[in-house]
Amino acid sequence: MKNVKLNLKKAAKAGFSLVEMLVVIAIIGIIAAIAIPNIGSINDAAKSAAVDRNAQNCASVWNAALAAGYDASAITTKAAAVDALEAGAMQGTDAFSGNFFTTGEIDDASEADVLAKLDYANGVLTYNK
Repeated sequence: MKNVKLNLKKAAKAGFSLVEMLVVIAIIGIIAAIAIPNIGSINDAAKSAAVDRNAQNCASVWNAALAAGYDASAITTKAAAVDALEAGAMQGTDAFSGNFFTTGEIDDASEADVLAKLDYANGVLTYNK
């Protein structure tokens, strides 16, 4: 059998020193301090984009329903128009008979923001950015 010598000096040098570990932890802390505020703004931007998308969708579906022959004479406010869009009770006539126009459910928390981006005049629902 061969004599195997253990080199303890080489084994002790293989790890990281305390100073190196502290430097790495400090760098990670600095990166986290920069990134955390940006995460909040990303969430706000996503919520704003969702409100814009819902408002645009409401205006588009409403006007498509009108073009398909939906009688909107009973609707007098934009809130009632959005409620009708959510309910999906907007049925077209003639060639569109049996087709329902709906946006689906809009989150109650964002519905007020959606309504703020919509205008309703003369039976037409329009999106205003």
